[in-house]
Amino acid sequence: MVNLQSDFYHSGETQLQHAVGSRERTEELSRILMKDHLVPQHREFFAGLEYLFLSAVDVSGRLRTVMVSGTRGFLGTPTDKILRLDAQSSDVLAHLGDLPQSAMVGVIGIDLSNRRRNRMHGTIAAVQNTHVDIQVTQSYGNCPKYINIRDLTSHFTSTHTPVSISRPSLDETDRPAIRAADIFFIASYFDAGQNNQYEGADMSHRGGMPGFVHVGGDTLTIPDYFGNNLFNTFGNLLMTPATALLFIDFETGETRQINGTAKISDDPNLVTQYPKALRLLQVKVTGVTATKNATPLRWVPGETSPYNPVLSVENKEAIQ
Repeated sequence: MVNLQSDFYHSGETQLQHAVGSRERTEELSRILMKDHLVPQHREFFAGLEYLFLSAVDVSGRLRTVMVSGTRGFLGTPTDKILRLDAQSSDVLAHLGDLPQSAMVGVIGIDLSNRRRNRMHGTIAAVQNTHVDIQVTQSYGNCPKYINIRDLTSHFTSTHTPVSISRPSLDETDRPAIRAADIFFIASYFDAGQNNQYEGADMSHRGGMPGFVHVGGDTLTIPDYFGNNLFNTFGNLLMTPATALLFIDFETGETRQINGTAKISDDPNLVTQYPKALRLLQVKVTGVTATKNATPLRWVPGETSPYNPVLSVENKEAIQ
């Protein structure tokens, strides 16, 4: 019998690791990869970022996605257990100021100019007028697959004024914007109330060629390509189907948060319609928040990831 118990993963993650035959190897690697603190190179990496992506479970229990931005250096690490977000040179309080202490937070630091990314799980340790502190519970590096290069052309300014509109379903502006995306950020969480390091909120990314997200009515279908076999996102969704996706228009600064209920499908009749897909994530949309001028940052596209699979004819035609 295969042992599914783990010091690093909950039962949803280990179940999926076992299903693909990576369980023992993943556990071995995690003893090297997973840390309960930020190692020096990760502390240096965060300090150089001008934007950060987070997931959080708010006071109502609703999962949200967040992109915060600030002047270079707005992220700091006073200790290797604390990621500090400076509130005076960023829009941190606008996004995180209402979170209570101990709220679950997932973090992904990503530099789109070179594809480097680091993942972190934690909890809110302090919300002050001057800063927000996140207590680290789990930290590790992630592979750079399926990330297209983008370079910043404008930087943080506090003069931008976001305007948000919420609706219960996708409208005629959402569908083409989602179909045109080559990346989005996905929030998930697992909370068994046992305070294990693998519990909490998680933030990750999914990428591909424009059109890799299929929109059918109010259901999004997303191919899952070969990755690190940790199954942090899918393991959470297996246990807690609630999710939130963040789509960004890198030219205008507009964002769309898509809340929904997730289902993992390995139906070969469906999976084979998506080249290189190992399984599919299907998200039934339950709400949309579109925000114009959500960030003052703007990017220009660069090199496409060599790992992005070529799309089917159907998905290519859908975005034309």
